[in-house]
Amino acid sequence: MVLELIMGLTSEKFKYLWVAKNLLPFESVPEFEVLKTLSARKVHERLILRSSLKQEASKGQLLCGKSLSISGIDSWHKLQQAWNDIQKQTDLDEIILQREIQYVSHVTLFWEKDFFFAELKSMGQKHFLYWTPLVQSLCEETKILRQLVLPLQLLLEKEDSWLMEIGIKDKKAYLFQLHPIELELVTQIFSSEMISKIVSSRMRFSKSQGLWSLLKTEWKARKFRNKNHQEIKPSSIFMNWEYLFHYFRFFCMMKRSQPSQQMFADFLAFSFQNRWLSRLIKKHLDVAQFFLKDKMINLTKTGFDTHGPIFIGKGIIQGIAGKDIIVCEEISLSIIYQKDKPLAIISKEIGLLSHPVLASVENGISIILGIENLPCEGESIFLDFDQRVFRTGSVSSFF
Repeated sequence: MVLELIMGLTSEKFKYLWVAKNLLPFESVPEFEVLKTLSARKVHERLILRSSLKQEASKGQLLCGKSLSISGIDSWHKLQQAWNDIQKQTDLDEIILQREIQYVSHVTLFWEKDFFFAELKSMGQKHFLYWTPLVQSLCEETKILRQLVLPLQLLLEKEDSWLMEIGIKDKKAYLFQLHPIELELVTQIFSSEMISKIVSSRMRFSKSQGLWSLLKTEWKARKFRNKNHQEIKPSSIFMNWEYLFHYFRFFCMMKRSQPSQQMFADFLAFSFQNRWLSRLIKKHLDVAQFFLKDKMINLTKTGFDTHGPIFIGKGIIQGIAGKDIIVCEEISLSIIYQKDKPLAIISKEIGLLSHPVLASVENGISIILGIENLPCEGESIFLDFDQRVFRTGSVSSFF
C-alpha cells in the first residue's frame, strides 16, 4: 500500500507527503495538488506554491532551502507571478500548490525508532524538546508532535531515521515535509545546543518521579550499559545522558542537596572513588566519551548556565603552574593523553560536558574550571578540592 501511494508524487522532497496524507487525520497534511501546467482559476483561500529541485531532500544530500516556496498567494495574479518565478529555476523537478497554514511555531523534527528530537521556532524565540518511551520534555508541544508521529509508523519503519518540517497552530500540528535522512547530515540541521538544553531541563528533578519511576529507570539503565555500543545514534547519545542524570539525581538525594553546577562537578569527581555509584557513573562517562569521538554533536561549550570557579577532584594538590599543573584558556585533549599526566588542570573554560572535561575525569585528572584570572607560569599553586580552595603564592604562604 505504501509503495503504491508514493506514486502520487515523484520528487524526493514531496513524494512521502502523499503517503502521510493517507495515514494522518484529515487536514494534518494541508490540501495540495501537483501542478504540471498552470490554468486559469479563482483563488478562494491563501495558498503557497512550493517547488522541488532534482536531488533535493534525497537521503544523503539535503540541499535544503535551494528551491523556491512562494507564500501569501491570494489572487490569480499573484499565482501567475509565483509560477513564472518558480519556472526560472534550473533542475526543477516538481511543483505543488498547497493551502497555506499561517503557523505559530515552526518545527524541525528528527525521528528514530522510539525517539524524536525537535527544534521549535516561535516569535523569534527558539527552544528544543524531545521524546523517548522513558522520559520526554514536559510541554504541550511534545504531546502534539507525538500525536502527529504515531499514525506514521507504517511509513517510518521503512527507514532508520527521518526529518520532518511541521507547523503548529491552535494546538494542532500540520506536516509540510518528511523524508529519510542520513545520520551524518544531522549536524547541518541542529546546533550543539541539543544536549545542553536536555541537561538544563527541569523535568529531570520533577516531583512526579517517584520510587517506581526510579526503579524503572534503573532497570533500563542496566540494560543500556550491557549493550555493545558500536553504532552511534542520536537516540543512544540522548539516552546515555538520561541515565547519567538519573544517577546525578541519586547523588543529589544522597547529599540532600539541590542540583547545581558545582553539584554536577562533585558528581563527576565522585567517579574517582571506588564505590558502587562511582563505577556506574564511570561506565556512562565511558559511553559518553565513545559517542563524543564521532564528533557528530559538539559539546565543547555546553554545560550549565551559571559561572565558575568549578572544582572537579578530591584532596589537596600542590604544584607549579606550567610544570605539574597545567594552566590554559581551553583544555586540549593532547594535554590529557600525554605520557606524563598533569596533577591538575586550571582553565577559563566552563563546558562541564565537553570532551576534554569528560576525558579529564575519565583519566582521573583534577580540574578547576571558570577561572577568570589564570596564574602565571612558574607560580606556586595550592588546591584543596574538598574545601574548594584555590591559592597562588610562595609555598610557605600556604601554611
